[in-house]
Amino acid sequence: MHARVTRLKGAPENFDHNMEIVKSQAVPALQKLPGFQGSYFLGDRKTGNSLGVFFFDSAESLAATREQANKIREGVVEATSSQIVSVEEYEVIADSGKKVSRTASAARIGTSHVDPSRLDEGVQAIQQKAIPTIKQFPGNEGAVFLADRSSGRGLTLTLFDSSASLNASREQATQLRNEVVGKLGGKPTSDFEEYEITVRVESPVGAQA
Repeated sequence: MHARVTRLKGAPENFDHNMEIVKSQAVPALQKLPGFQGSYFLGDRKTGNSLGVFFFDSAESLAATREQANKIREGVVEATSSQIVSVEEYEVIADSGKKVSRTASAARIGTSHVDPSRLDEGVQAIQQKAIPTIKQFPGNEGAVFLADRSSGRGLTLTLFDSSASLNASREQATQLRNEVVGKLGGKPTSDFEEYEITVRVESPVGAQA
């Protein structure tokens, strides 16, 4: 499985309006994309910024949908007066079994960089250490680990049932990330980002238990 991650910069006062545009305009178009497997739209009400994570069944589907995804993104940007910050593509290298959860309401994004030659070692560390630990976080609803094999860039999406659970796990999450990434000789590339889950798309396979 592969994923496309899009970051947008918006205005706080337009937050709810922008999310309605996403629901009415972007979601129906996304569901028609070949190989589309679901998505999350994450938002920060204080800043107005948002982040979308879009899952596809293969690298081929991810590549084949770039032009269509560009058109969907440009339509949302025009309708919401937002700005595109970045668009990145990743391989899903590990997950805890929940791609799109029906009940998660909050999410944490962590980014890091490791030596690309050690990425398979990183997958092993994620499976043996990170996932079992994350599953013990109160209110955890799953986690998805993304990586770009050519650059060593990585992104982790961790899901929670509430903002309270998200907040309660922050210190443990920081320790875990430093431990796993540090063992691989890498480093976090920014502070954690924390969002509410504003829109989710469970197409076509639905939420995974």
